[in-house]
Amino acid sequence: MFNHSCSPNAAWEIDSSGCLRVVTTAEVLAGDELRITYTDPRQPAATRRARLRRHFFFDCDCDLCLAGAAPWVCALCGHDNARGEPRCGGGSSSTAAGSAAA
Repeated sequence: MFNHSCSPNAAWEIDSSGCLRVVTTAEVLAGDELRITYTDPRQPAATRRARLRRHFFFDCDCDLCLAGAAPWVCALCGHDNARGEPRCGGGSSSTAAGSAAA
């Protein structure tokens, strides 16, 4: 069993033979706890916290949730959206969508 973190250091995947495989996504030192996320960390903190409360029966009090942040970088513009704005930082979403289509 793995504990939850909104900024995990591990992720799970199913390999080609159908086995569960856990891979690290950040540096892990001997003795560090491996943590995966139980939610989509790109969602707003309030959404993540509500889902964790409803489905897993705990309140997340990680630094990201307490700050109201969503830790992800926009694939369209490269903007770090960790300040709680789950949208493209390069302008309006229609502008970003138009850029992606070009």
